Amino acid sequence: DKGVVVAGEKIYNTYCGSCHQGNGLGDNNRFPPLAGSEWVTGDKKRLIEVVLNGLQGPIEVKGQSYNNVMPQ
Repeated sequence: DKGVVVAGEKIYNTYCGSCHQGNGLGDNNRFPPLAGSEWVTGDKKRLIEVVLNGLQGPIEVKGQSYNNVMPQ
């Protein structure tokens, strides 16, 4: 449904895009990519928990280490 896609895009741009960038590739430094990330394409339960509860501490995404705070 196009309405769901538009709503999802608006939410992403409001809450996620400033760090993970509009294209989902991250900033190559502090904030990891979402596009093609094992965090997005892997365990859906883990992804939902990160979105709902945020994430803090060191993680590895696509072979690169990140250690920042993502708010819920």
